[in-house]
Order: sequence, then C-alpha cells, then structure tokens
Amino acid sequence: LAKSFFVGPKALSYSVYKAQCEAVRLFAFAGTVSILTLSLIISPPRSSYWLTWRPDRVVMSFFRSFGSEPSPFLKGKLPYDPNTPLLYTELSTTRSCYRPAKE
Repeated sequence: LAKSFFVGPKALSYSVYKAQCEAVRLFAFAGTVSILTLSLIISPPRSSYWLTWRPDRVVMSFFRSFGSEPSPFLKGKLPYDPNTPLLYTELSTTRSCYRPAKE
C-alpha cells in the first residue's frame, strides 16, 4: 500500500503532490530519528558532557532524588516561634530581615 502510494501515478494537481510530500516527510523523519538513535546506542560520544547528561544517568538521578536522603520539608513544629508579624513588618518596611543577637 505504501509503495503504491509513493511510486504510483504521478501527481495530477498540487494538492495531490503536497499530500505525497507530507507522507514522505513523515517516513523520512521517523527513519532519520531511528538511525540517529541507533548510532548513539552503538557508538556514544566520549565527551564529558555526554558522560554527565546521558539519558540513563538523567533517569537514575531523577529516581535517586526520591530516595532516602533527608527531606527539605519540615517534619514537625519548629523548636522556636518565628514571630511572623515582626518578620513581615521588617521585610515590608526595610526590605531586610530582623535578626536578633545570639544569646
């Protein structure tokens, strides 16, 4: 079916010619992407950029980020009271944060 579409009768109008070109473009794109992907799998580049950002490392680091490392989010109440109204007043009036002296 595909062979008869590509080598079938000559295009009689521009719209038929355009449809044939669009069909060939789809197969050409798929073929090019397949060949380039296969080439990267068979013979990967030796650059440090590729060694750092190659697809398998990116996927592994993504899943590793959900591992057993400590969470950046709070797990409970803070051991001190952050005095939110004072912090808001300081930030909105002086654009700097009030830091009390260490005791």
